[in-house]
Amino acid sequence: MKTICVLTFVVLVATIRPAHGQELTRGSDSPLYRAAQVAVVAANLADIHSTVKGWELGLVETNPVIGTNNHARLVAVKATSVGIQLTLMYLLKRSGHDKAATWVGLGATALPIYAAAHNYRLNARQPR
Repeated sequence: MKTICVLTFVVLVATIRPAHGQELTRGSDSPLYRAAQVAVVAANLADIHSTVKGWELGLVETNPVIGTNNHARLVAVKATSVGIQLTLMYLLKRSGHDKAATWVGLGATALPIYAAAHNYRLNARQPR
């Protein structure tokens, strides 16, 4: 869980706006682009949390890449996924495709949001 907190902190610090008093440049990020970045991170963190809670309740991960009760592999896979998604968004934005970058970010949240919702639904059915 400590690794998840560190990962969250690093990603959120990387996506914060300039400090108060710093002038924004003409090519500054739109609020929707920033929201898409945060959504990518939040969706994957929700998936991590729901998966770990499921493991604690005795559920089995069906994704063979992650395995069962392998916290390090889960965080590594999710960190790689977030890194690829944020890099793709950055490259699109840098090449002048601001709207595409935002929509790619928002679209990339669909699968982890579905996975988290599915996991939480399974977790709720388990006896405590």
